[in-house]
Amino acid sequence: GEWLLGGFAPYGTALVAASPTDNRFAFIDMETLKVQVVECPAVSCAGTVSIVPDGDELWLLPMKGMTVICWNPKTGAVREYGNVSSGFHSVKWPYDHVCEERPFYSLAVARENGQEKIVIAPFWGNGYLALDRKSGAFSEWKPDISLALRGENGYFLSDSMGYFPLTFLPQGSTKRMLWHYPKRRLYEADLLTGACREIEIVLDRDVFEKTEPGFAEAWEWMPYCLYEGVFNSLADLLDHKVTGGTFDRNRQLAAFSKINADTEGTCGEHVYEFLKGKFR
Repeated sequence: GEWLLGGFAPYGTALVAASPTDNRFAFIDMETLKVQVVECPAVSCAGTVSIVPDGDELWLLPMKGMTVICWNPKTGAVREYGNVSSGFHSVKWPYDHVCEERPFYSLAVARENGQEKIVIAPFWGNGYLALDRKSGAFSEWKPDISLALRGENGYFLSDSMGYFPLTFLPQGSTKRMLWHYPKRRLYEADLLTGACREIEIVLDRDVFEKTEPGFAEAWEWMPYCLYEGVFNSLADLLDHKVTGGTFDRNRQLAAFSKINADTEGTCGEHVYEFLKGKFR
């Protein structure tokens, strides 16, 4: 009953979408929308959570298991890297037990003066990893920022440490963008040294407050409510400091009457009378 989403990424003139449960990939031509389904020949390819393009190659990060795959769809060449260090493991979110699901989130490749550095950001994994393409060995990669796995409070939950956004940066640079999920901060990270420089993100709180709905129809299953979040926390609600629309009893009754035949609090009495007639 679990919904799974496979990875997707641009590849030449195509958009590649991966199956989350097997080795199939749909190559969708962005001009004609023609679809070609191709099977990856890697033995361990049984569902891909993320795809990272690297020239003619595609790096495939597994939905389950610890094997990273490098695949060239043009030549069919494939290499599998599964010798992950024993200290690395996945922690299933939100249950916090060790598993082998969704270990990796994204991957970044940096090249400079003949040097190559491959760094893998964790999804449910407990740390960043560096991969040596030639030897196949994994090692720990330590950025000089916090390695917290979860958010700091209930309003800033995160299911990973962070990831490398897909950006088109000069290939001769060792620096890549790194999004630190628990603290919602963006960094320029040097993959060779692990040094991180924060890129300031400026948000205008007034703009967000003006668009905060407050008591409103949040979505189909919440026809009228105050959605609890950073702008309307539980403390704000108790202190009557609601941002956005204030409570309107008539509006609430109108919304709830569409899904509840009784808005007067006497539903139980009606059910009792109905059942009494059935069992007489």
